[in-house]
Amino acid sequence: MPPEMNAPVIHSPASPSPVADSPRIVVIGAGPVGVRVCHELLGRAPEARVTLVGDERQLPYDRVRLTAALAGKSAPSELLLPVPDAGVYPGFALKLAHVLKIDCRARTVIDTQGEVLFWDRLILATGARAFLPGVPGNDAYGVFTLRNWRDTEVLLARLARARHVVVVGGGVLGIETASAIHRHGTRVTLVQQADRLMNRQLDHYAAETVRRQLIEQGIGVWCNAGLRVIETDTPVGDRPRVTGVVLHNGEYLSCDTVVFCTGIRPNSEIARAAGLRVGQGIMVDAAMRTSHPYILAIGECAEFNGQTIGLVAPGLEQAGVAAETALQRPARYQPPVLVCRLKVSPGSVLSVGDVPEEDQARRMQVGSLRWPGHRSHEVSGAPCYRRIFLRKGRIIGAVAVGAWPDADRVREAIAARQYLWPWQRLQFRLTGKLALARRELPPSRWPDSRRICQCSAVSCGVIRQHIARGARTPEALGEACGAGITCGSCQPLLNRLLAAHSGNPAAIPQAVARHKGLLVSGVVALLAVAGLWTAQPLSAPLSFADSLNWHRMLGESLPRQVTGYLSLAVLGLAMVLSLSRRWSAFVFKDYPFWRLTHALLAVLALGLVALHTGLDSGSGLNHALWLSFWLAAGLGGVTALGVRLSVRLAGDRSVRIARWLHSLHLVLAWPLPVLLLAHIASVYRY
Repeated sequence: MPPEMNAPVIHSPASPSPVADSPRIVVIGAGPVGVRVCHELLGRAPEARVTLVGDERQLPYDRVRLTAALAGKSAPSELLLPVPDAGVYPGFALKLAHVLKIDCRARTVIDTQGEVLFWDRLILATGARAFLPGVPGNDAYGVFTLRNWRDTEVLLARLARARHVVVVGGGVLGIETASAIHRHGTRVTLVQQADRLMNRQLDHYAAETVRRQLIEQGIGVWCNAGLRVIETDTPVGDRPRVTGVVLHNGEYLSCDTVVFCTGIRPNSEIARAAGLRVGQGIMVDAAMRTSHPYILAIGECAEFNGQTIGLVAPGLEQAGVAAETALQRPARYQPPVLVCRLKVSPGSVLSVGDVPEEDQARRMQVGSLRWPGHRSHEVSGAPCYRRIFLRKGRIIGAVAVGAWPDADRVREAIAARQYLWPWQRLQFRLTGKLALARRELPPSRWPDSRRICQCSAVSCGVIRQHIARGARTPEALGEACGAGITCGSCQPLLNRLLAAHSGNPAAIPQAVARHKGLLVSGVVALLAVAGLWTAQPLSAPLSFADSLNWHRMLGESLPRQVTGYLSLAVLGLAMVLSLSRRWSAFVFKDYPFWRLTHALLAVLALGLVALHTGLDSGSGLNHALWLSFWLAAGLGGVTALGVRLSVRLAGDRSVRIARWLHSLHLVLAWPLPVLLLAHIASVYRY
């Protein structure tokens, strides 16, 4: 552990006089949520006097990444959380001490160092502690939990001589802990009391996939097998030593170390002693107020609507609401869609929104009177598994094993409870993709409220602020706001924002180069339309039907037959390629490639139609077909130029114009199939 994480450090306000009249806000708890609320407060009111009190000797660090430190993937210094700079915010102070008492009447906080802190607003972010089940032998030498840095240090020291470690608890923390310990070359067995791993986040198939992947890594897994007793023998000092465990199914596992990852319990004792209302946690309303109007609670210690949440992302959301409330501004907490990612196995695992228990999920899949309006749809097969859950036609949850490029859009659809039409559900069952009918905006037009990093609850607006302050790489953004440092799934979004907002031209030439062919085809199409439209008709019969008979069809009319059918084939293929964005058959190339192919085919079709018609527009149905084709081709050329211009300028207006032209091009192009069929029918029937 580096010295900077061990030494108690107190940052005193550099110049208290400019902020003497500002509210005094004390935040108890220096975890990710406590640090976030300090940033939120000072970002809204830089003159505020904010004191952050942490009860560990280490500077504030990210508890979510403790398993990464246990695995050796992250250095201790990489876990440090950026706290507000006292040089920039003279009213900020960080104090490392344990709080003994809260006096609500005097509005004071007393710590173990005997110091009394006065407050106008008090924010409790005391977090939670590891839950230790009442299993006989749970106090033996060799039993550990993993909740803070001290736990991590002790467990790392133990792994140097541990032979077999039993990890109890098959949730996210238990799986990550087992995987981290296995990286040290130690034999590991994971014991889960439920019938499957991550039973609150995954369905049976996804959980079974995770179980198989862990076994393939060399980690033993027992499900439906809770711990009955921890066997011990010769005491070490005044504590017996672990020798093994007995499972509920009667199995005995010889081991020397047991790590409990069996949930948490909110740290609410100090609030209870202060007379605040406490249930499972410290009870709060939508503004994060407790039963005392000037005391707020956020994070894992808070109970909202009868529930406590053991994830950090909702607590980070609550921090923003608490900051507004503490500054006497209106705000209401809306529980976000819960996102759980597991990346310790070879394939990433994702759970979003409401995932029913397995018996409910089965009923949803087949439909039943007990679950009216509930359905689920799944698609499986290498290399992925995906399942969505619907309630009355609206998507409420999803699970996936393997990469899912549209995961962010799926999360947004779940948050909006978007209705899925029957053809969207059918497409998902056939292809594993969801056509969510949401236009992808360029990064410059992403709303500030859009969530970029789920793990750290970092919005697009926050990232833009840090880019404006000089962050030019994903690593710099991670250090500044924590985005992209936990699971890394938001790294592509960070790169897109950096390319769009930081003046980084790296992505622009590449995009422009990819659209050169589109530019050329657009110019050629416009020149061809203009030239052929103004050209005089060739000497030819007014209508192919005027001289139609079987002899002429096989004789002198053969060229016209060939050009007609070639035109039909090329036009049909070009129109099919316009579906490439939503059709999974186009898998070996990306959308820009198929768009360019579409444009080149359209140019070829121009020449074939000119040969077929002799540049004569005809009359009636033939004239309508001629007009529709040339208008669609001409507007297609303009659209190609608009797309190229939007890439070069990267402006909102140019993007809107390009999309408007694209939509108009589709409107003019899709009458062509009907007119072509009518033209063919008129020729051969009449």
